[in-house]
Amino acid sequence: MRFYPTITGLLTLLLLSACGGSTDDTQSPDFPAIDNTEEVQAYYSERPDFFKFKTIADLPQGLTWENGDHLPEIGSPDAKKGGTEYVRLQDYPRTLRTLGPDANGSFRAFLLDNVSIPIAQRHPNEFEYFPGLAESWSVDWENKTVYVKIDPLATWSDGVRDHQRRFLLHVFH
Repeated sequence: MRFYPTITGLLTLLLLSACGGSTDDTQSPDFPAIDNTEEVQAYYSERPDFFKFKTIADLPQGLTWENGDHLPEIGSPDAKKGGTEYVRLQDYPRTLRTLGPDANGSFRAFLLDNVSIPIAQRHPNEFEYFPGLAESWSVDWENKTVYVKIDPLATWSDGVRDHQRRFLLHVFH
């Protein structure tokens, strides 16, 4: 009788190893890369009231730039490094949808909020912001506009520092 579970286990391992696909990195992608730069630029130029591309010289004079460097370090310097963080959810996720019924449950942060670096994020102990993707920012309350200097050392997950083009995708995604 011990023979049957052993054979079943071996067959399962064989089946799972066959599902791994090729390890050849030289395979061409199934779909060719599409360069839609002209289409996107046309979309931006058709909506000049929404998309405004300006230079540093176009910024208003007298902006006060903030960067959150006056905020205290997060956590205690006496804390023991490492360990395990335990997180409790209020209830089991009813859905993995991000829109629609039951989409705003306690699991939402794991799907939307904690998956990318924000421009700036709120300090957990203070009601002020510290940089994420931004190097610094300035708020023009009169014109209801926020100006952001993106950190020039920040890189995307592929290691590229193509900030101008990708920042729009990050904001409007």
